[in-house]
Amino acid sequence: MAGDVLLSIRGLKTHFSTPNGIVTAVDGVSFDLKRGETLGLVGESGSGKTVTALSVMRLYAKPQGRIVAGEIVFDGQDITKMDDRDMHTIRGNSIAMIFQEPMTSLNPVYTIGRQIAEAIQAHRKIKTKEAWDIALESLKKVGIPDPERRLYSFPYEMSGGMRQRAMIAMAISCKPTLLIADEPTTALDVTIQAQILQLIGELKEKLGMSILMITHDLAVVAEITDRVVVMYAGRVAEYADTVSLFADPMHPYTRGLMDSITDIEKETKQLYSIPGTVPSLLGETVGCRFANRCDRATSVCLEKAPEMLEAAKGHWVSCWNRLGTGNGGARK
Repeated sequence: MAGDVLLSIRGLKTHFSTPNGIVTAVDGVSFDLKRGETLGLVGESGSGKTVTALSVMRLYAKPQGRIVAGEIVFDGQDITKMDDRDMHTIRGNSIAMIFQEPMTSLNPVYTIGRQIAEAIQAHRKIKTKEAWDIALESLKKVGIPDPERRLYSFPYEMSGGMRQRAMIAMAISCKPTLLIADEPTTALDVTIQAQILQLIGELKEKLGMSILMITHDLAVVAEITDRVVVMYAGRVAEYADTVSLFADPMHPYTRGLMDSITDIEKETKQLYSIPGTVPSLLGETVGCRFANRCDRATSVCLEKAPEMLEAAKGHWVSCWNRLGTGNGGARK
């Protein structure tokens, strides 16, 4: 049902102008994010995950970056058609984003409390004291120890995990309906990663948010997402619910990502890695972008880009020679 969809992206194309030509960072991406669900956006570095998210936030570098085609419909409104003033009312308010590295996102010369309070006042006409009260409550929600003192701490006085919690506190302070988390556990140790992921899941349930989780970590995807979009070189390769994707991956790229996961129970002398590298996104490309790395590629893969087809109920794949269902997507 259309009413169940919070974010609908259709045919999104985001380009960047460079001295060497046009980079097609996002090329015809389409997917839906339902209300109250967690959708994973997964792929290697350079696959277009973050640019897709920045396109939703309209935070890509201008004038070099621009959306050249497609729709981004959030809660019934097409973001691509909004002017900057209307977008400002949504960004940080209805849609919030947690960035990869909080030290580059937090201002080092302002206290955590001041930064959260200013973010709140940018969207609400409230007095400073009330904004600080909300900031304190947000710090409590994310489980920062001694939140009253941490209001007056600077980012450099906090650990990496605590800074990430502060970023999450800022993101949820205006009670967004959509939270975009861009590699929220990068550079954190395993224990803190688990705590942050658990926190995000708990906040989702308490606040009724939808979450777009951007990651390259399939373990994270398996643990917290309801559905998954697999991206490769600016395009969607596969799109399915999480259980179906892991039980029966149909795109050779998805299978390659799964084969690359370390399994300490398997006796193997060498870890698997997908051969080759992500192709250049400069200019126009012909055929499937994964063809030069795919052991199933045929002549049609080099000549024509595959269409996105529904291979099973709710399981979409863009591949001329997809892996068969019912066999766990085993390599052939």
